[in-house]
Amino acid sequence: MTILDEELQRLNEKIRRMGCLVEEAIGNSIHALTDRNNVLARKVINDEHLIDARKSLEEQTHAANQRLDEMQEGVENDHAKLTKLAEALSKNGVEGLIAIPEPKALIPAISG
Repeated sequence: MTILDEELQRLNEKIRRMGCLVEEAIGNSIHALTDRNNVLARKVINDEHLIDARKSLEEQTHAANQRLDEMQEGVENDHAKLTKLAEALSKNGVEGLIAIPEPKALIPAISG
C-alpha cells in the first residue's frame, strides 16, 4: 500500500465517521421534535460539538489535498529525471553517465 493509498484510506474513514455523527444527530433531532422529547433534544444540542469538528475535518482534508498535490509534483519531477536518465543511457550508454572525479578530489588535503 502506498503512502497515497494510506492517506486516502484515513481520510475516507474520517469522512465516514463524520457522516455517521451527522446522520445520528438528524435522526435524534427528528425524534426529539416529533416525540417532544426534551432529554433527547438536549442530547442533540450537547453533542453538537462533535459535529462542529467537521471544520477540523475540512481543514485536514485541505491539508491532505495539499500533501497529495506535493506528492504528485514529486512523482512528476522524478519521472522527468528518469526520462532524462533513460535518454542519456540510450544515447551514450553507461559510460556517459559515470563521472570520474579528479584525482585531487579523492586525496584529502594535507595541511602543512
